[in-house]
Amino acid sequence: MATQQPPFNIGIIGCGAIAREHLAAIQTIPGLKPYAYCDLHGERAESFLRDYGGSYAATSPGRLLDDPAINALYICTHHDTHTPLAVAACEAGKNVMMEKPLALTVDECTEIGQAAERTEVIFMTGFKLRYNPVVLKSREFLPNPTFVMAQIMDTRWPDDFWAQDPVKGGGNVLSQGCHAMDMACFLNGTDPVEIFAECGTRSHTNTQVIDSLVATIRFANGNLASVAIGDSGTVPHLSKFAFQAVGGGRSVLLHDRLKRGEYFDGESSESVVQPCELGMELENREFLSAIAEGRRPATGWRDGLRATAMIRAAFRAAETRTAQSLHLPAHR
Repeated sequence: MATQQPPFNIGIIGCGAIAREHLAAIQTIPGLKPYAYCDLHGERAESFLRDYGGSYAATSPGRLLDDPAINALYICTHHDTHTPLAVAACEAGKNVMMEKPLALTVDECTEIGQAAERTEVIFMTGFKLRYNPVVLKSREFLPNPTFVMAQIMDTRWPDDFWAQDPVKGGGNVLSQGCHAMDMACFLNGTDPVEIFAECGTRSHTNTQVIDSLVATIRFANGNLASVAIGDSGTVPHLSKFAFQAVGGGRSVLLHDRLKRGEYFDGESSESVVQPCELGMELENREFLSAIAEGRRPATGWRDGLRATAMIRAAFRAAETRTAQSLHLPAHR
């Protein structure tokens, strides 16, 4: 992978709320330059062009894919469109920032990974949670936790929310639960090898979308994790995102949307408070660095595949009442 020099022109495909979060972060980062916007609803793309500047707005991804001036594409669309757009971006030689989840099935994730490897583009999966400073400090403070507890518990998603749609979004367990799975792996520092789970539809009616999941995970190093995902209500103090890790007499609590970390060494505690959520900005800085240095980013396609594979294995475990083994592609 050859190194490149910033600034890098970026194209946004999918002009919704998450794209605005990326652009708010990008505005603080010299080196990433908003250049073009695409959305099936042309007025959304035009709105982004007015708000963030650039060269043009479009309703067809093809215009951005064919534009030699664009160095990287941000894919921020409905989840069922991720695979064809990601493969097309790789084939067009564009570096890719893919919003989570990478895709809704393991086969689709594999197809994306094969395209990224074949074309040697810089491909990043947007797992912003692990880039928060309190999370990185946790890895330094407790690199080998005996047990991790990961929780993503949201307020109830509206029935007509697109991500709750079984085809477009897959529901909250697939859509945002991938964050919990990625964090469980990151805090443990290794891959999962086995998972057992209970899951079901507890918050919604008239749908088959799984909205609640509790899983037990065993990792290659023998450590364990417990993961809870749902939209039955946010927990006061802990917030939507909460993670705990314990081992060797030490413990960590990460909460308040990962703006706060509590670190206990067995004798004394330290609290670290961030003024705001920093994961989105720092993951975009990592993307910029990976492009400039011609290297793999910290969260690549394999991390996205792993998270989706864990959730799909958890669904199978609940259905079959048996623990499921996980077989992931080797690190490259």
